[in-house]
Amino acid sequence: MKHFIFTTLLTSSVMLANAQNLSLDEAITQATNSSRSLKSLDYKVKSLTAKTAESKSGLLPSLKYTGSYNRLSKITPATFSIPVGTDPSGQPILRSVALNPNILNQFTNRLALSQPLFVGGRLQLGLEISKLNQEVASVEYDRSKADVILNTKTSYWNLYRAYQLQKQVQESVTKAQAHVNDVQELVKFGAATQNDLLASQLQLSNAKLQLIDANNNITIATASLNNLLGTSLDQTITPTSAPRTQTITLASLQSLTDKAVSSRAEMKTAQLQEKTAQLGIKNAKAGWLPQVNASAALDYNNPNQRIVPAEDKFYATWAVGVNVSMDLWNWNTTKHQTEQARMQQLQAKEGIEQTKEGISLEVTQLYVSVNQALEKIKVTQESVEQAKENYRIVNEKYKKGVALNSDVIDANTALLSANVNLTATLVEYELALAKLEKAVGGLQ
Repeated sequence: MKHFIFTTLLTSSVMLANAQNLSLDEAITQATNSSRSLKSLDYKVKSLTAKTAESKSGLLPSLKYTGSYNRLSKITPATFSIPVGTDPSGQPILRSVALNPNILNQFTNRLALSQPLFVGGRLQLGLEISKLNQEVASVEYDRSKADVILNTKTSYWNLYRAYQLQKQVQESVTKAQAHVNDVQELVKFGAATQNDLLASQLQLSNAKLQLIDANNNITIATASLNNLLGTSLDQTITPTSAPRTQTITLASLQSLTDKAVSSRAEMKTAQLQEKTAQLGIKNAKAGWLPQVNASAALDYNNPNQRIVPAEDKFYATWAVGVNVSMDLWNWNTTKHQTEQARMQQLQAKEGIEQTKEGISLEVTQLYVSVNQALEKIKVTQESVEQAKENYRIVNEKYKKGVALNSDVIDANTALLSANVNLTATLVEYELALAKLEKAVGGLQ
């Protein structure tokens, strides 16, 4: 037994020496800063921000340069003769002109300017849709952050509960050992039987087994929290925060439900999706309208194809124009696309109502859970006081010989159970509040 206690104390001392003291707020900050899912969503938001800027660029004119150089092989040019005058005898003077002269080095340079004049609102709609997608990603980030915070709170309080269980079981081991010592003394004087001693030793063994389980629970809970914090899984953590001793006065269920519906990320996402669907209808209807684009180009080429006959010389030429395109008949493709967009909008509207109903149900359930946990705290606090007093009385009676050994064992077991239940209900209350806070978007 001495070896067991020494080993337990030594292990605890080593763990405490390397332990990281951590409050709940510190854990939340560290978890949100190290969360890979949040980092990934942050990159997504930045990517969609760039996408919005790209969509905005589509509304503005674009200027493009293209250039090339080609070295051609020699050929025999095709020629024809044209009269350029007459000689003194009256005979025509002919000049040979090459249709495709040997210009071996050819250069092209073009500056092209284009500007959409009218595309049925497609570009502006695309910009609005990009902005909505960017907003959806931001809301998704906030929702994921709320999940990380809730998961951190859950892991933190589970670790707190594991430490408290270890402490309570250790106290039970100490009481059981003290009781074994008392029974051994009573056996020497014939005031207790050997069976009483065996029963007491069995209780001590069971308490030791519970302590092993409690230590394992700490290891598992620590690894879970470390995983969220982004630290080594075997880093020992000592929770410094404790469950609140004063209860929170909640607003009415209707007020909390209204707040949740107005602030929940899921609701914002559903509403943004419905707005996107509305723009989708307008975008589909734009298929009925023509598209008009203006363009201008400046060519500086050697040879310039517009100069005849071709010369081994740079010439500048330009062109401006307007391009119009419109679907005159596409077998009602635009009509079908518009109908698809309408159905998607109706689907999005139903999604809003479905989300609203789900939020209302969730808030109601969590509201009941918080109040239920609060009632449990009151009952378990009374149970602990009763169990403490019962253990004290039974232990004193046993020492005086007016209580059975089994009564002491039962009293110790009842006290451990009461302490464990109290810790569990305190943690349950904290977790219920955390879930309600996430569901509502804040309890303040």
